[in-house]
Amino acid sequence: MDFREWVGGEEVINDYCRNLAHEGGRRIAEIMGTRLMDESANLEQTLNMINVELPLYDVPSDRIEFANDILRDRQLLELKLYAPHFYHNAKFWTRLSAQINNEVCAHLFVIRFAC
Repeated sequence: MDFREWVGGEEVINDYCRNLAHEGGRRIAEIMGTRLMDESANLEQTLNMINVELPLYDVPSDRIEFANDILRDRQLLELKLYAPHFYHNAKFWTRLSAQINNEVCAHLFVIRFAC
């Protein structure tokens, strides 16, 4: 609690995290050539987590589970990281969370997933 007060309190933390989610989500979508799920002008439906479309297109319905497995396994086993992903409205998405200890880097590394 001392740390949270030291950085400015709950309102400052929430504003920082929300702005970071918006900026980071837009940057990642731009790099991947995709879009955000929340397409409202000021991202009014997005708080500190943002959904970004993954560039996996035209995955046949009988291969969706396989694609999910590849995404999970490649991240966890090969890259030793994990960003949750899900399939919604015939598209794959990732849900990213902004925290007080995160920042948008000058260079974002986007992992290409091959299915």
